[in-house]
Amino acid sequence: MALKEYLDTELPTKLLGAAGPKDINVVIGIDVIGVGGWLVNIGETLSVVPGDATGAGVIVQMEAATAGALLKKPSLVMKLFFDGKIKVSGDISAMAYLPAVFR
Repeated sequence: MALKEYLDTELPTKLLGAAGPKDINVVIGIDVIGVGGWLVNIGETLSVVPGDATGAGVIVQMEAATAGALLKKPSLVMKLFFDGKIKVSGDISAMAYLPAVFR
């Protein structure tokens, strides 16, 4: 499955109506260079919508090839981060909440 299709269709459908952590309100921006941007809203409800990641509390940026590798093998995330393939800016502590979206 293509990354754009996953973020535009599959993940939002999966999260539709899903309950999130009630005491958290975080927006994580995902910027895939050459593909697009998405906003992952983590709060009482969970959602993923296409949009400019610029205003998010934390921004995760990567090339399309890196994002594709993550889609195929999510366990690569730490290696890709430490190799500098995934860049995170803003409130990096908000990244701790991202697994709530992918449970």
